[in-house]
Amino acid sequence: MRMTFPISITSLDDAGTLIGVAAFDDGLLDRNLRRYAAGAFDKSLAEHRQRGTMPAMLMFHDMSRPVGAWQSIEAKGNALHVRGRIERSTTDGAEAYALVKAKAIQSLSTGALHEKSEPVRSKDRKAGDRAGELITEADLLEISLVAIPGNKNANIIHVNSISGPAAIEEVLKAGGLSGRKAKIAASAAWQSIQTPDERRDDALTTILNSASSKLARFKKDRP
Repeated sequence: MRMTFPISITSLDDAGTLIGVAAFDDGLLDRNLRRYAAGAFDKSLAEHRQRGTMPAMLMFHDMSRPVGAWQSIEAKGNALHVRGRIERSTTDGAEAYALVKAKAIQSLSTGALHEKSEPVRSKDRKAGDRAGELITEADLLEISLVAIPGNKNANIIHVNSISGPAAIEEVLKAGGLSGRKAKIAASAAWQSIQTPDERRDDALTTILNSASSKLARFKKDRP
């Protein structure tokens, strides 16, 4: 069974690294009248960890089109936090990266076997009271990059790449820093990024993306 969740991709860098937060229980049914309960993937993720495996990263749920690998998938409450890398050296990976960066692909969608479920009703202001299915346990097989989501509220927020201090400043301001602090931090960060050591560049870029993601979530959750 396939299910698409609202997804916030807070980073997509030039190396193909993708970081996001997928909400999978917002209390609403998708177009297929289904939704996952918080914790539905806990057992499956624990089994993946035990085996040393990860759900596949696919393009359009096509098993013949892997486009990279998920590096971490963690369920926290009603959100599924994901981090992976699109493999740009392959034809399908290069295509996936280009489409995500161009916002032609704006959602992530899961492929899972539904182990346990129960009937549920969901009230939607537009669709009204609807009967559907609540998935309480599922075996997560893959997470795909897709263009058309099953959940009409699915969306992607892009930070495509860091091209200069102004781009870093905007990310930090979006995360909650004041204009003055963001400008100072962005200037210092850009100077460090411009070092000749490419490995250090990549590491710092990842740190900045992670920090901005945490700031954005903190700002959103504040009362």
